[in-house]
Amino acid sequence: MESMNAESSENFEIHRTIINDLIWLKEESEKRCLFETALWADECLVNQSPDLLEFAAFSSQGDKGPIKDELLVNFVRSLIRNKEYHRAVFHAEKFPTPLSPLHSFLLHFAGYMVCMKRQAEADPDVHKKDDRFIPRLCSKLTLLRISSPKSFDSWTLYLLGLLWKANHNVQKARQVLCDAIKMDVRCWPAWEALASLIKEKAELYTVQSVVPNSSWFYKLFSAKVYQKLNLLRNAVDVYEDLALNYLGYVPSIVADNASATSSLQEHDAACQMFETLRKSDPYRIQAMEIFADSLYIGFQTEKLYLLARFFEKTHKFDWRTCAIMGNYFSRTGQHARAHKILVTATNLSPKNSLLWVLLGHECMELKNPTDAVSAYYKALEIDPLQYRAYYGIGQVYEIFKYIDFALYFYEEAHRCRPTDSRMLVAMGVIFFHLHRHKDAENAFIKAFKVGDIQGNALMKLGNLYEETKELDRAAKAYDTFLSVYGDENHADQFMVAHASLFLAKHNYDKGNLEEAGAFAQRCLGDENTKEEALWVIKQIQMKQGKSTPKPEEMMETSLRRPTDFKTPENLVPLRSIRSTATRTNREEDNNLMAISDDDEDISFG
Repeated sequence: MESMNAESSENFEIHRTIINDLIWLKEESEKRCLFETALWADECLVNQSPDLLEFAAFSSQGDKGPIKDELLVNFVRSLIRNKEYHRAVFHAEKFPTPLSPLHSFLLHFAGYMVCMKRQAEADPDVHKKDDRFIPRLCSKLTLLRISSPKSFDSWTLYLLGLLWKANHNVQKARQVLCDAIKMDVRCWPAWEALASLIKEKAELYTVQSVVPNSSWFYKLFSAKVYQKLNLLRNAVDVYEDLALNYLGYVPSIVADNASATSSLQEHDAACQMFETLRKSDPYRIQAMEIFADSLYIGFQTEKLYLLARFFEKTHKFDWRTCAIMGNYFSRTGQHARAHKILVTATNLSPKNSLLWVLLGHECMELKNPTDAVSAYYKALEIDPLQYRAYYGIGQVYEIFKYIDFALYFYEEAHRCRPTDSRMLVAMGVIFFHLHRHKDAENAFIKAFKVGDIQGNALMKLGNLYEETKELDRAAKAYDTFLSVYGDENHADQFMVAHASLFLAKHNYDKGNLEEAGAFAQRCLGDENTKEEALWVIKQIQMKQGKSTPKPEEMMETSLRRPTDFKTPENLVPLRSIRSTATRTNREEDNNLMAISDDDEDISFG
C-alpha cells in the first residue's frame, strides 16, 4: 500500500511539474511575442486534468520596472504582433541601458523579423540575395553577449542561435542553442530549433551528452528528431509514452504520432488517429494535409471530399486546404483543377517542398514532364532531403528510357529514406534493365525485409527468377508472396492471379497435381489468367483420368483485374510516394549489396 501511495505521489509531482513548466513557457513566450509557442503551451494546458490544474501556480508577472518602461514594452509587443517590425526596432532602441534580458530579446527579435520579412518579400527566383543585415545583427548580438552578459537569458541565446542558423553557421547555432537549453531547460523553442539542425543519428547522441536529458522536454525533442531522421518506430514509441505518462491527450502530440504512423505506411491506423483528433478539435487544420494524404492512398474518396469541403469553408486561403483539395481533385481524376489549386498553394507557401512535389505529380498526370521536373527541382532547392522529389525525377527519366539517370535519382531517394521499400523496388527494376541481376535480387530482398506493404518486392523478385530460369526460387518467392499478401483484400488481385498461375504450372510440371489444381482455381476470376488456368485444370483432369469440368462448374473466386490496370516497369505509383520527408544515416545505403544469398530471414536458394 505504501509503495502504491509513493508511486501515486511521484506521478502527481511529475504532472504538477509539467503543468508549472507549461505555465512558465506560456507566460514567457507571450512576453516575447512568440505566439505560436504560447499557443502550443495553452493547448497542452487546456487538455490537462482539472484536478492537477488546481495546484498550478498561475502567478507570476515577474518584477515590473517603471510604468513608462512597461508601457514602452507593451507598445513594442503590439507593434510586433501587428507585423510592424521596423517601427518595433525604432521604438525598442529607446529601452534604457543596460538592457534587461526581456528588452534585449524584443529589440533583436524585431530586427530578426525585419530580416525574415525581407527574405519573404524577395524575388524567389533570385539566387543571390542581399543577406548583409543578418550577419550584421548576428555580430551585434554576439558583441552584446560579451559586453553585457546580464542582458542575456535562455531566450536571448535562443535568438542568437536562430541568427547563426540564418547565417548558415550550423555548428555555432547548435552550440548556442545547447547553451540556451542548459541555462533553462524549459525554453522549448530552443529545443525545436536544435531539432531542426540535427541531420545524423550520431549528432543526436552528441547532443544527448551535452544537454539535460532527464526532462520531459528532452523526450519530446527526441521524438521530433527521430521523426526527422526516419526512425519512425522510435518516434511513435516516444509519442505514445508522452501521451500515456506525461502530457496526456494533447492534439499536437496525437497529430505528430499520426503523421509518423502515416510515414510508416500504416495509413488505416493514421486515419483512425486523425479522425479521433477531429472529433475533439474539428477546426484544427495543422497536419490535416497528412490526413488527406492517407485518405488519398487509402482510396477513401468520400472522406477526402468531406475533409476538403469542411476546410474550404473555414480556412479557404490556407495552403493546407489547397493541398487537401488538390488531393481530392487528383483522386477523382480532375488533374487540371488539382494543378490549378496546387499552384495557388505554392503561392501561399512558396518554401514548402511538399507542395512543389505534389505540383510535380500533377504535371506528370497532365503529361507535362518539363514542368514536373522543374517543380521537383524547386522542391530539392528548398529541402535537399526531399526523397519524393528524387523519386519523381527518377520516374520521369525511367519513362523516357534514360535508365542510368533514373538509377541515380532512385539511389538519391534511397539515401534519403533507406528503409522505404518503394525506393528499393525502383532501384531493383533499374538494375534488372541494366542486367545487374545480383544487385536487383539484393534490392528486392532488402525491400521485403524492411517492410513492403504492397508486395511489389516479392513479385518483382519472382519475375527476376523467371527471367533467369531459376524456377524453384521463383516458386518460393511467389509462394511467400501468396502467404503474406494473397488474400481477397489485396489491392492488386492481378498480382495474386499471376503468382497463382505460375505456381499452378510449376507444380503441374513437378507432378504435384493437387497443389497445381488448387492454385489454378485461384486464377479463374481474372480474365488475363483464366484461359491458361483452364488449360492447367484440363491437363490435370486428363492425367487423373477424369472428364474435363465445364467452366461454369469451376470454383468462383473474387480475383479480378482492375479495369485501369497497366503493367508498368515499376509497380509503385508516382502519387503513392506521399509521406513527410525524413533523413537517416547514409551508411545504411552500403548494406544494400551486403545481403547474403543464404540469409536465414528469407532465402530463395
